[in-house]
Amino acid sequence: MPNEDCLTDDKKDEIIELDYKNFSNVVNRNNLTLVDFWEPWCGPCETMFAIFSKLSKYYCDKVIFARVNIDNNPKIASEYEVFSIPSFILFKDGQPIKGLIGIVTESRLKEMVEKL
Repeated sequence: MPNEDCLTDDKKDEIIELDYKNFSNVVNRNNLTLVDFWEPWCGPCETMFAIFSKLSKYYCDKVIFARVNIDNNPKIASEYEVFSIPSFILFKDGQPIKGLIGIVTESRLKEMVEKL
């Protein structure tokens, strides 16, 4: 069941689209940020987005959820060595601390967030 607080505040469950202009600001100003690196033509990315979106409603009070379209932002992907998509990187205080690559189960993505 989604976090009730997330259902009452539209901003809390919003997934932020990141680009060159806002990437550093978002990951540096938040304690925890989970970033989904994806491309629009990627079928597995769409599959994972459903899970990512669902989890954004569970953890809205703990983690900022954001996405980077690597077609439009290849330098960000290169900086964090994202060579396969979908890729997920969890940032803590602006620093990458954990990552997952490919289609993963909802429980693996949850575990990544909960083990902090």
